[in-house]
Amino acid sequence: GRVPAVNRGYDPRKVEDARNFCNKVWNMARYVEGKLESHKPAKPEPKSLADHWIIQNMNYCIDSVSDALENYRFSEAYDTLYHFVWDDVADWYIEASKIDQNLDMLSHVLETCLVLLHPFAPFLTETIWQTLHPDKDLLVITPWPKKLNSDKDKAKTFEDLKVIISEVRHIKNELKVQEVSLYHKDEDFIDENADLIKKFARLENVSRVSDGAGLNLTQTPYEAWLAIDSKAIEKFTDNLKEKKAEHQASIKQLEGRLSNKSYVKNAPKKIVDQTKLQLEETKALLEKVDSEIKRFE
Repeated sequence: GRVPAVNRGYDPRKVEDARNFCNKVWNMARYVEGKLESHKPAKPEPKSLADHWIIQNMNYCIDSVSDALENYRFSEAYDTLYHFVWDDVADWYIEASKIDQNLDMLSHVLETCLVLLHPFAPFLTETIWQTLHPDKDLLVITPWPKKLNSDKDKAKTFEDLKVIISEVRHIKNELKVQEVSLYHKDEDFIDENADLIKKFARLENVSRVSDGAGLNLTQTPYEAWLAIDSKAIEKFTDNLKEKKAEHQASIKQLEGRLSNKSYVKNAPKKIVDQTKLQLEETKALLEKVDSEIKRFE
């Protein structure tokens, strides 16, 4: 996943992150533009679970960004937008639209993103807007987006599915396995949404069984498991333990360096700050490895 740059004033990683974000917005817009080539968008109406979910998140984003801008909290507004556009729209809604397409809603979501992002990326968003709507007014004078109505229960259903799909993806990625099936024991919720889970998580099958065992999902209340070989899990946890030992050794070395009064006093401040940052990041990595070991043991 993406790791945001630590807030220490200017950081070149912030520039790189902003560049990657602009690329993400551009590619997202190109995808939507391609889908709309032979479609004239009409009034957006939610149809799928993902439609209701994205409307709910979009309404929250509109309210949060509006309030932050009105109170001059520009960093907070950008951060909210960043995560909405990248996490909710690009990573989830765009992918969901490939399974259950609603072009009117897809167009509306992109337009809303462009309007909200315009104060932060005026040239990028204006260029995309004029490509999409060469016959319309400039984006800079386009009204601020209005909220739409959605079904909270349907939005919650998609959020619950996201938890299952995210955990399955994470396990598959960590264990580097592809052809995996998900089994469950009398879970109507999973049965009713089996097709979406299968396609989103790229599973071989999603099946109801009377009994069985495997790697249990722990982030959802539903009784479900992945059919994964125990040897693959054991090999993965052994690698994690090696990483844990490496991180612990690095932390001991960095803490020793910072406890040396001579080093802290005589080394350039920039170098000392880098050492502190490295220690902070290594501790975060150790915490992540620890949680993974507990997860798979």
